[in-house]
Amino acid sequence: MLYERIEKKTKKAPLLISILLNLLAVIIIFLLFEPTMKSDDYDMCNLLYGGVNGQYESQLLYSSIIWGKMLVGLLHIFPSIAWYAVLQYILIICAMIWVDVILLKRNMNYGTWSFGLALFLTYEFMIRLTFSKTAGILMIAGYIVLLNAIEHKRKYVDFLGGVFFLFMGMIIRLSMNYFLMVSAIFFGAVVLSSIKLKEKKQVLKQMVTFGCVGIALLTMCWGITKYSLWYYGQDEKWEDYLELNSARASVVDYSIPDYETHEDDYKKLGISYNDYTMWFVNANRGDSERLTSEMYQKIASFAKKSEIKKKVSITDISRTFMNYITNNTVTYIWGIVLLVGLMAMSRWNVLVLGITLLDFVFCYGYMYSAGRIQHHIDAVLMLAMIYIVLYYLQFDRLLSGNTVKLRMTILCLTLVFFQRF
Repeated sequence: MLYERIEKKTKKAPLLISILLNLLAVIIIFLLFEPTMKSDDYDMCNLLYGGVNGQYESQLLYSSIIWGKMLVGLLHIFPSIAWYAVLQYILIICAMIWVDVILLKRNMNYGTWSFGLALFLTYEFMIRLTFSKTAGILMIAGYIVLLNAIEHKRKYVDFLGGVFFLFMGMIIRLSMNYFLMVSAIFFGAVVLSSIKLKEKKQVLKQMVTFGCVGIALLTMCWGITKYSLWYYGQDEKWEDYLELNSARASVVDYSIPDYETHEDDYKKLGISYNDYTMWFVNANRGDSERLTSEMYQKIASFAKKSEIKKKVSITDISRTFMNYITNNTVTYIWGIVLLVGLMAMSRWNVLVLGITLLDFVFCYGYMYSAGRIQHHIDAVLMLAMIYIVLYYLQFDRLLSGNTVKLRMTILCLTLVFFQRF
């Protein structure tokens, strides 16, 4: 059978099989679906390809200057290639291949799962392309590679590979908070890695190693962020724009103050309901003469001035969570992985699921309370959870009878997923 053939091949050549399965998944998905981008990506493409000032621009809106210069350099060499999307595609494929090789070496029963996972991830991260999700999957892959390298004392190539993916993720999404969020979800992996060790000296040594690596990565992210902001600050116009964009984000990236609730405050600023609808409902914010940094700051102050401290209820978090995951492809993958963990019942598998879920709930709850829940954040957090569970899960506990039930359940979930189209 196909399943048995795949399993036999993966034992002999995990790298080759991983490459073939991932490329086949990419070809199938790109033949079935048309790639799209988020509006922020279109804006950055417009800048990069010279749509604003008639020449290539390396100072992109939400990415590091390093990423911008890398893209501009490639455009000078191969100007006919749309490097903004193509380079992200290449990096995502490389990340999926490297992680799959690690998982195949840990568990040879992962072969068929690799292809199914590649299909879903290709759709979510490449067809629905956005720089934030690309940065997320690269940082997740980097952490998995580093985790494997530290646990098994791999060669420097593995360390460099993990650092490379993390570095690329940092320069694609210029945000310390984003890096810290992805890092926090891997705290559960550090706990699981330490639990596996029996001697206290080994645990201490490994925790120190993880701590040193974490500090080094944090320093690298801080340096990239500071350098890019300093570089952008050399241009007065860019400095003014970054100030405006920061003020805009303080309003539109969070809960926009309701017009009816703050009607008097809005009227004092000369903002009518029609203005409010145009700017914040229809997202037509081209009125640069009125929508200045000062105006955004005043609007943002409405919520702070009348804010009533509320306890974050589990009901509110659950409602928001369910609203987002219905349109998130990674949710279906997590449902399948969760079923595998429950069917392959053992104390260790329950521990893996429990610790990973607690870590996810903590990260999601924090992002919710900070008002930063967005589609790409859900996808990235869930993907990190999936990879951690697949890395530590004991597949050999899955009984043959449960395997049949699991395949039927996966088929049902896949059919439900395709009903969206």
